[in-house]
Amino acid sequence: MAKNSPNSSLQVLDKKPKNSAPQVKLSLLSYSESSFTDPHTVVCLAEPVFDEHAYSHIGKIYEGVEPHRMGGHKVLQSKTNKKECSHHFDPNYRDFFIVKPEQRTLLQSLCISTRFFAGNPASDLTITLFDDLQNTSQTIPVSQLKPDAEHW
Repeated sequence: MAKNSPNSSLQVLDKKPKNSAPQVKLSLLSYSESSFTDPHTVVCLAEPVFDEHAYSHIGKIYEGVEPHRMGGHKVLQSKTNKKECSHHFDPNYRDFFIVKPEQRTLLQSLCISTRFFAGNPASDLTITLFDDLQNTSQTIPVSQLKPDAEHW
């Protein structure tokens, strides 16, 4: 079932479109989060595989992004006394991933999956599409992400 969105050309769907185009390979250009997963898996087309015995030096290895794990925290060094530091927390901080299609494409659908992560998943996100050739951008707010679901 399609729901209306603020942009008349966009629809939020409850399930995968029947005639969706092939997946487009993406490259990860930059990201803000040091999460439980290798950030490059965010753009991987392969389905994640959960390994209950997989651990790294920081703990259990999960597939997925925990958006509020580290974000917004900084240690600031005093400008007058280099041995003095203070903690700063920015409550408006937002994590980000910047990805790029490996070739120019017309985006027909987009899926945000929360199926493979049950830690502290994001409840909402904003997608901004940039067209460098036409020097335009389009912002798509995606609110009310549900756990263990695909959002089309």
